[in-house]
Amino acid sequence: MSPQDLANAIVSGINAGGEQFLEGTLAAALPVIWLALLGLHLGRPYILDMIDRFTLRLGADLLWLVYVALRDFLIVSGVVMSFMFFFPDVVVT
Repeated sequence: MSPQDLANAIVSGINAGGEQFLEGTLAAALPVIWLALLGLHLGRPYILDMIDRFTLRLGADLLWLVYVALRDFLIVSGVVMSFMFFFPDVVVT
């Protein structure tokens, strides 16, 4: 075995392990993201009620922007991450 073959084997092993770790972490994080989305959806009336309590309009606007940005980011990332379940070879390995 040449040094180049050994280096290629080590690099491919690290890449394969990193890929499996990343996919396993994403699959484990998906239920947390789905629960966070459910909480944000159910908490919308509370956020709208809390906005009326603000005396400074900037604070109310920032709260609403953070809420909407977090909700939209979680929706997009949850949908994109859920596509991994359409590829059985990714989930099986």
